[in-house]
Order: sequence, then structure tokens, then C-alpha cells
Amino acid sequence: MTDTEAQNTTPSISDLVIQAYRHELYLPAIQRGMVWDEENIQFLIDSLLRGYPIGTFMIWETVRSDLRVRDFIPNMRTDTPMELNPAIPPGIVRLVLDGQQRLQAFLIAFFGSLDGKYLWVNLKGKKEQKDDDPDDELYELSFLEDTEAGKRKASGELLFRIADVYFRCENVIKQLEEEGQKTDICREIQSRIKNAFEK
Repeated sequence: MTDTEAQNTTPSISDLVIQAYRHELYLPAIQRGMVWDEENIQFLIDSLLRGYPIGTFMIWETVRSDLRVRDFIPNMRTDTPMELNPAIPPGIVRLVLDGQQRLQAFLIAFFGSLDGKYLWVNLKGKKEQKDDDPDDELYELSFLEDTEAGKRKASGELLFRIADVYFRCENVIKQLEEEGQKTDICREIQSRIKNAFEK
């Protein structure tokens, strides 16, 4: 296979998200920008928490230096176009040909924000499922600014950023214990994310 042929790869989702965060993966300029909104990202995370397959990613490795590329952006602003990266590093360049929206969504959910809002999960427990609504979320997920999340927490909701539940579960559990709340849901969500992310 030559360096300009596309190839399917199967690294873990976690590996790809971290590579995108570290600017080790790029988007070819021919790819459209981020088109997913809050609801699309929430549904993706809900699918991840349910253990549903979320598809594959296609990565192109090349040594071409004439390509126009864009970076993945952890703190995405929908009112700001994704700018071209003026200089790509010498050597092998890795470009995402398929899976951009999902990868950008994971990056936003676990390492950033969308229009200044972070993805929060309510740890009160699983939502009551409606049999006739397959799109009903398993857990309550919301994109909120910190001030709005603070108000909702003050009114009794057990809101935590999904990134904190995944990366800092022990800290979240300690806080829940101090508040006399159940902690099993935090471990359950962290385990579900790990099962999907680290395969």
C-alpha cells in the first residue's frame, strides 16, 4: 500500500480523541466543518452509554506536504468557521476521512465545549424509559454554561460534567458521598464510557 492510499484503522476511540486533542490528527480542507448540534452530540454520547456501536473511522496516512488541512477544535464555536492550518508538520500526516463529526463530538464532550457550554450528566439515575420512544435518552444529558449548571445544582440536580465522571470519577464520588447521595451511577457511567472508549 502506498502512502497516499486510504486505509481503515481500528485504534480505540480514546486513542483517536487524544490524538485529535494533541493535534496529531487533521481534517482535510475538502471536509465540511462541524455540522452537528448539541442534540446530535447528546445522542452520540447516549448511544455510547447504551453500548451501541458508533461506527468506524477512516484515517489516511500520507507524507504529502501540499495538503490543506484543519485542526480539530476542543472548544468549538458554531459562529466561527474552522480555519485552515497554514503549516502541517513534516513527515507522516494523519487525516480523518470518515468519522469527523463523531470524533469532533467526542472531543467537545470530553475535552472541551460547544459555544461555551459543557456537556453535563444528571447523576440522579437513569431516566424512566418510554416504550414508544426509541430516541429517549438513557441518562439526562444537557449542554449548559457553568452558571446555568450552578443554578440547577442549587435546586437539587446532581449535575456533573461528563468529562469529570469519566476522568475524575473518584472526586465526583467523594463529593456525592459528602452530600449523602448514591454513588453507583457515577461508576456505572464511567464503566460504560470505558467499555466503549478503550476497546
